[in-house]
Amino acid sequence: MDEKSAKRRFQTSNILIGILMIFFSIIAIMYPEVTNLSVAFLLSIVLLITGLGRIVNASSDEKLTNLKAISRFISGAFALILSIVIILIIVSNPTQALDIWYLIVAIALLIIGGMRIILGIGSKKFDNWFRILTIIIGIVTVIFSILVLLIPELGGLYIIVLISISLLLNGIVRIILGIIGPK
Repeated sequence: MDEKSAKRRFQTSNILIGILMIFFSIIAIMYPEVTNLSVAFLLSIVLLITGLGRIVNASSDEKLTNLKAISRFISGAFALILSIVIILIIVSNPTQALDIWYLIVAIALLIIGGMRIILGIGSKKFDNWFRILTIIIGIVTVIFSILVLLIPELGGLYIIVLISISLLLNGIVRIILGIIGPK
């Protein structure tokens, strides 16, 4: 595969994944009165898409160092596996699914936020404004996930809104990444 088609695939996949992340996050934000399980299921799909996106980026961005590609692949695989586990829990045991779901998604977002911060700090192949934006969104993602972990009594509605906003911001970054691509 030549470098031009690899770059096109990288950009296209990021734009599509970002659009899907934003779409499902907005649905979750707009309809919080829908049962928590439905929203949990929707956001699990967003997390699944996020994991797939990180795996695609790890395998298609030839300019990533081995360490960055491996870390992106691992965080993507982690998000992918967690989303599948969450979906299976929701389907098999809905009464306990929400508490487990909040915990698992918060941990996954903590990892994704940390990876965004590392990408923003360590990746010189992007413009400074994008690196700063990536760091800020990584920090917001980490803060939201820590809030969910430390204050579970916030209530399902607030937790879902925090998680949705975090995924929405990460979707926006992914679209920008797809549009601008690496230097």
